[in-house]
Amino acid sequence: MITINKLSVSIHDKILIEDINLSIGKAEIIGLVGASGSGKSTIFKSIFHSIYPMENYQIQGEIIIERGAVQPVFQDSYSSFNPHLKILRSLLEPTILQSRKRKESLQEIMDLLPLFSLEEELLQRFPSECSGGQLQRLAILRAVLAKPQYLIMDEPVSGLDHIVRKKVMDLVLTLRSQLELGILFISHDLDVVETLCDRIYVMNNGRMLEEGRKGNIPNENSQAYTKLLFDPWGERKY
Repeated sequence: MITINKLSVSIHDKILIEDINLSIGKAEIIGLVGASGSGKSTIFKSIFHSIYPMENYQIQGEIIIERGAVQPVFQDSYSSFNPHLKILRSLLEPTILQSRKRKESLQEIMDLLPLFSLEEELLQRFPSECSGGQLQRLAILRAVLAKPQYLIMDEPVSGLDHIVRKKVMDLVLTLRSQLELGILFISHDLDVVETLCDRIYVMNNGRMLEEGRKGNIPNENSQAYTKLLFDPWGERKY
């Protein structure tokens, strides 16, 4: 489990988030939502700051996570690949860092391609020769090849068209069911979050407002901000 207790983060004495509590269990998909600037991406960075400290990043509280147990998936999949390397070479990077044998790593990639709805010929392309949807699935594949227990996804379907977005959503559910990965899914797309996630956390102005299970957030006891976020037209009946 990933556990965050009373997390507060500031940079140059500017408070970004304060008193945050959050948990992610095995094979659990957790949604993190809120308006732009609410602090969602700061939580993303904080989880990895606990492993690879960043300069001027002042952090208080507790993040409990086993080293190597988590991998990031970024919104801009293109910038996460070296444009001068073919896809196969980029996919092999996590296996090289873990000193795994090349032959076994290649076989693992080949075995996983169907799960990700990717074709073998993509491995010999450069990133610029792949579509946005292909690159996002390849980025998730590269994260999985590092053999984490958890993925932290920051807006992974933002900017994708409806069909490609559906493929990525299906992949997320598959990773949970077949690989038992725990996933923190950070997104502003509330329809996607309500479809995928087991539990949902709501943030605003650097604070965690509330948390609830899918189908039970918002509810009659939810704060006004949460109700407005999920139901801007006031059409839900509680």
